[in-house]
Amino acid sequence: MRAVFRTFDDFAQLDRGSWLALLRTVEQDRLALALVGANAAVRARVFQNMAETAARTLREAMQDFASSSYRDVDGAQGAILAKANQLHELGLVKAPAAKLTG
Repeated sequence: MRAVFRTFDDFAQLDRGSWLALLRTVEQDRLALALVGANAAVRARVFQNMAETAARTLREAMQDFASSSYRDVDGAQGAILAKANQLHELGLVKAPAAKLTG
């Protein structure tokens, strides 16, 4: 399996359908932990693809993980990257446009 998603920043370019497929498969706590170390563009894309109530709950969970270690955040991001690549192989998550040509 060739990894299409190599960094968490790659998620900033996902389309809505791909985000929804990914969000359905990722545990809320793991996502909150991963987002602690995410850039603003990735965070914005996540929150755009969630209901307001779910986004508020996720932001609160992120506050709980704010003092987490880099190792824990990196581990959560790695797990989500692996899941995204798995879902891509199954045809459930599309690669960002830039990745399709590269």
